Amino acid sequence: MISDRLGVLIRGAALALAFSSVVAQAHPVPETAVILHRAADLVAAEVSIPVSELALVVPLGRPVNAQTIKERYDEIRAYLQAHTRASSADGIVWRAEVTRLELGKSDGPHGRYAVLNAQIALSPPNGMVTPFTLNYDAVMERVVTHRTEVFLVDSHNQPQRIGIIAPDPQTLRTAPLNVPTE
Repeated sequence: MISDRLGVLIRGAALALAFSSVVAQAHPVPETAVILHRAADLVAAEVSIPVSELALVVPLGRPVNAQTIKERYDEIRAYLQAHTRASSADGIVWRAEVTRLELGKSDGPHGRYAVLNAQIALSPPNGMVTPFTLNYDAVMERVVTHRTEVFLVDSHNQPQRIGIIAPDPQTLRTAPLNVPTE
């Protein structure tokens, strides 16, 4: 009788474990989105980072609200600038400057969650936007399960996904993404 109860408990625990892994897979962590807008002399990057993920690499405290972002503005700006790099095909590094940070909300497949919206200007030194390489590893440099979807706004003002940036599971390095400009 004890062995029957033990068997039921073990099977119940196995089912609970199996169910919890299915639930975990059904609700992956929200990811960052980068939407690139090309202008003649710069590329404006709209970056939307889940606050829950950003808080793992930049100490934001609780609660995270507009005042928190204001108080941590310089730290967040410096972090994003350090982890956002662009360069032309010949290796010339572009300037990356965070021009705006604000707290927002996102409604997506992961439900409703807080995001940090950042505007980052990517400027080539010669003032001519050409195809470039984007090296972006914010959050991913420490949270290896995080990823970033990158979009380029086309001539019809529609964002088109051009790639996903994510750490390599074996090397944990984040590969750059080649960005066309058309």
